[in-house]
Amino acid sequence: MLRLTRSRLPMWRTISPLVLLLAAGATSACSSDDASPAAPIRYDAPGPHRVGNRTVELYDAARDRKLRVEIWYPAAPETVAGGESVALFAETGAGRDGLAAALSAATTACVNDHTASTRGAKPLVGDKWPTLTFSHCHLCARFSSFSLAEHLASHGFAVIATDHTGGTMFDKMAGTNEGLTGAFLKTRAADVSFLLDTALGTGEAL
Repeated sequence: MLRLTRSRLPMWRTISPLVLLLAAGATSACSSDDASPAAPIRYDAPGPHRVGNRTVELYDAARDRKLRVEIWYPAAPETVAGGESVALFAETGAGRDGLAAALSAATTACVNDHTASTRGAKPLVGDKWPTLTFSHCHLCARFSSFSLAEHLASHGFAVIATDHTGGTMFDKMAGTNEGLTGAFLKTRAADVSFLLDTALGTGEAL
C-alpha cells in the first residue's frame, strides 16, 4: 500500500512543477542541538531513493468519469533500477502506436523516450510521503513531466497525475478532444480535486 500524506509545504492544489521544485529546494534540515545549520538538501541532484511507478484506474461516481492515474513514489532500497519506453504509459492500441511513432520521430536531444523508474516496485517502508499533484497541459498527458516526477520521488515525495480525458494527446489523435473552454477547465479542476480527495482521504485506493 502506498502511504501518502499532505505535504508540509503549501501545495494543496495544482501548482507549476517548477514552483514546487523551488519551494522544496528552499527548505533545509536544521538541528536544534547544533550551532550551525546542516548543509541544505541539493534538490538539483538526484535524491537518495530508488523510484517506483504504477498506473491505476479511478472512478468518480459523482461525475460518472473514469480517470487513468500515474503515481511515482520512493521505492524500497533493494529495488533493481528499471526503466521502460515512454510509449508504455499509453494503453495498447492506436494510442500507444501513435505515441511510439511520435517518440521515434523526435530527436533524442529534446525528448527523453525512456523512464528511470521501476514499474510496480515495492514502496519504501517508513514515514508517509509528502504528496504532490501534477496537472498536464492541454492535449498532453499525465506523464508529460515524468522525469521531474521521478526526480521528486527520489527525494521522498509521492507525485500523482491524471489524464484529463477529453484534453489529452490521445484524444487529439482520435479527433475526440474537447476545446479549452471554461467548462472543460472546470472538469480539469474537478479531476484534480477528486484525485487529491482519493489520495489523501483514502490512500488505500491507490
